[in-house]
Amino acid sequence: MEITMRQDYMLRWVLGGLFFCFPFVLTAQIDWTPLPANPVINSTFDLNADELFRPSVVFDGTLYHMWYGKLNTEGDGDEKMGYATSPDGLLWTLVKETVLSHSDDPEAFDYIDASQGWVISDGDTLKMWYWGNGLDIGNIGYAWSLDGIEWTKVAGSGTDGSIYDKVMDGSEAIALATPSVVKKDGVYHLWYTRAAIEEDGLIYRIGYAVSLDGLNWVNQSGSGTNGAVFDVGEAGSFDEGAVSWPTVIATENGFAMWYSGVDAAGTIRLGYATSSDGVNWVRVSGNGTNGAVFDQAHFPYVLSFEEGYKMWYGIDGENTISCAVSGLKLGVEDNEVISPLALHNYPNPFVEKTTISFRLSAPSKVRITLYNLLGNIEKVIVSGYYPAGEGKAEVSGGDLVEGVYIYEVETGSGRERGKMQVVK
Repeated sequence: MEITMRQDYMLRWVLGGLFFCFPFVLTAQIDWTPLPANPVINSTFDLNADELFRPSVVFDGTLYHMWYGKLNTEGDGDEKMGYATSPDGLLWTLVKETVLSHSDDPEAFDYIDASQGWVISDGDTLKMWYWGNGLDIGNIGYAWSLDGIEWTKVAGSGTDGSIYDKVMDGSEAIALATPSVVKKDGVYHLWYTRAAIEEDGLIYRIGYAVSLDGLNWVNQSGSGTNGAVFDVGEAGSFDEGAVSWPTVIATENGFAMWYSGVDAAGTIRLGYATSSDGVNWVRVSGNGTNGAVFDQAHFPYVLSFEEGYKMWYGIDGENTISCAVSGLKLGVEDNEVISPLALHNYPNPFVEKTTISFRLSAPSKVRITLYNLLGNIEKVIVSGYYPAGEGKAEVSGGDLVEGVYIYEVETGSGRERGKMQVVK
């Protein structure tokens, strides 16, 4: 069967492109609010990328870490993974343009592309499952890291060194992609997109496997077509054409999944479902078009907090990453458009010194703290009371090494963060 132009685009879109366990409130998973500061990563963030997609975020209690897929169409044309950090999930600093790339071995499963990485923090180790593209089109690989920058790939028992391939999947898929992994009760759970050519063309569904070590996987067949655990929706629904890009977190009652759905017209929207066992899923209808929970997002990544959720996502056709919240109040740091402190520093970048300026609507105790990109405190710049009006604090760069730093201004009414750069 021939693949239409739209189906070919969808194949490229799917292939190219710390969890916390808390009881969940239904509306805190289907009602999403995009942040006014969006996009949190724009098209100039990584000048070596023409397209950004599938962010994967870990929060270590102090710092957010993001690994993201990237495509450079004018370079070697392959897909890689970049790495950035943020003190609040909104103000991101590029740490390294490429931390994971394709293999130099033409026989390797990831000889052409290595991206769509999903990262979890497992003890002292960061573990990544990613999509690799080689002569066999698409299988899933594995790598580990201690710092998020230097990654070590581990060869698996699958095709050309992959750790999970189409034979293990047991379906008639032509490619496996977009892995999403959760470790719960000592067991690793993997959900992924499988692409298969069927009577109606190229169709995307979601499969599932489990593992005791994250390397050796056993497929868990569901009730969907060819054993899929999550199938396309009913006619007229927002996901009747395809379901893919799963992002799954653990909950007290099992698992929650957000996923990208495509309708008959090829429009991409976000859906939501729950499961007690990872195999049998129940869709939860949202307030978006034809049951979607978010009309503008695809390839989402969600983190759960006690109060609610944060999601990083892309928008079809845009080279950006944005953020939305559900069940979380919009704090000062979430809204760079409305800035009660009118926070800034000048000059920036600087060599010897810079001045942080802010404005207080009422007298308040002020604490200004300087952090490095690893989230460690470099110094407390100010800790004392300021009158209402404009306040200033001077920062010396003499005892700081060259690089980017985050400063946080905390007052009685909230806190804001800014970024400064020291050059030598």
